[in-house]
Amino acid sequence: MTIERQQVPTKRVSVLLCTPETAEATFADFLIATAAVDVRSAGRFAVRTAPNIDANVSVADGTVRAHVGLADGDEDASPSGAVDGSSTYGVVVGDDERLVEAVAGAYRSRWDDAETYPLEVPGRARIAESFADRWPAAAETLGDLWRAADELSRTGPFDPAAVCVLVGARHELLAMSVSE
Repeated sequence: MTIERQQVPTKRVSVLLCTPETAEATFADFLIATAAVDVRSAGRFAVRTAPNIDANVSVADGTVRAHVGLADGDEDASPSGAVDGSSTYGVVVGDDERLVEAVAGAYRSRWDDAETYPLEVPGRARIAESFADRWPAAAETLGDLWRAADELSRTGPFDPAAVCVLVGARHELLAMSVSE
């Protein structure tokens, strides 16, 4: 695991090493994925995946978080941290500098061997720029909507189509194609 803040002292870098299934589940959420692309583009976030790891690990702001699955007595249950009902899921957190370095050292070779996870959506900044080019007033509303959505409960549907429809309706863009 590369802790890039040693290379760029003024910039904190968050890294996440997880299984491909965990990455797919996490970044299937439009709001999380678009925010992650912006942070990655700023050089402050990296995600890599490896199929056989014993815990999904993140290192951010000097804190290690190991997302682990506990077998609940089922010896065949995977300890990969998958939330599939077959295991108990938990997070082990530590911010002791020696712990962070020890975990980073233990996972460094796994990080180096892991695949970079492709975030296959544009970032929020790119989407806002696209809106601003075509519908200048809508870009500000889109930004406001994203900020509000980040604060709201995540129990309801909030996907790219809903965002576009809400912004389009607010600005009377009734002929706007959702695919745009």
